Amino acid sequence: MRPKYKPLVHREPPTRKTCTAWTSDAWNNLRASFDCTDWTIFTATANNIHELADTVCSYINFCVDTAVPKKTVRVYSNNKPWVTKEIKKVLYRKKLAYKNNNRDEKISVQKELKSVIRKGKDDYRKKIENYFENNNMKDVWKDVLTTDTGAPQGTVSSPFLFSLYTSDCRSSNDDCVFDKYADDTIQIGLITDDDDSLYVEQKDAFIKWCK
Repeated sequence: MRPKYKPLVHREPPTRKTCTAWTSDAWNNLRASFDCTDWTIFTATANNIHELADTVCSYINFCVDTAVPKKTVRVYSNNKPWVTKEIKKVLYRKKLAYKNNNRDEKISVQKELKSVIRKGKDDYRKKIENYFENNNMKDVWKDVLTTDTGAPQGTVSSPFLFSLYTSDCRSSNDDCVFDKYADDTIQIGLITDDDDSLYVEQKDAFIKWCK
C-alpha cells in the first residue's frame, strides 16, 4: 500500500502574524509626529552618545506604534514571496479541475500554472535586483526579512541572505582563501613543504567566527 500524500499546507495549520500596515496615511501621521518633535531635548538631557541613541530609538518606536496601524494576517506553511494573486487564482482552478476530474482542464491549467509561476519568480527576482540597482535598501529588507530563521531554500533571496550573513567571514591571507558560492563555503589553501600551519590557522579562525 502506498502512503497517502498530504501537502505541507494541509499538514501544518496556518499561523497568525501581526505586521505593520505602512499606508500613505500612516507615513503622513508619522511624518507629522516627527515634524512637531523638539529633537534638541534629547541631546540636552543625554549624558553620552549611547544614552542618546537609546532614547531616540525608543521615541521613534513609540511614534511608530502610535501612528502606524497593525494588521493580523494568516501565514501558510507553503507561502512563497513570489506567489501572486494571479498564481493563487490558477491554483484554485487547478484544485477545482482535480476535484471535478476534468482531464482537459487539468492539462490546460497545469500548463498555465507553470507559466504564471515562472513569471512570478522572474518578476520577484527583477524586483529585488531593481532595489539593489537603485540602492533602495528599505524595500530590500522589507522583502527579504520574511523568514524567522536561516535562509529559505529555493527562494531568490537565499543567496543574498547567505552573502549578507557571511560578508565579514574573510581570510586574512591571500594564500588561504574562502570561496563562496550560492549557499556554500569552501576553504582553499596553499600548502608548501608540508607546512599546513597557515591553513590550520585560517580554519581555526573560521570555526571561531562560526561560534
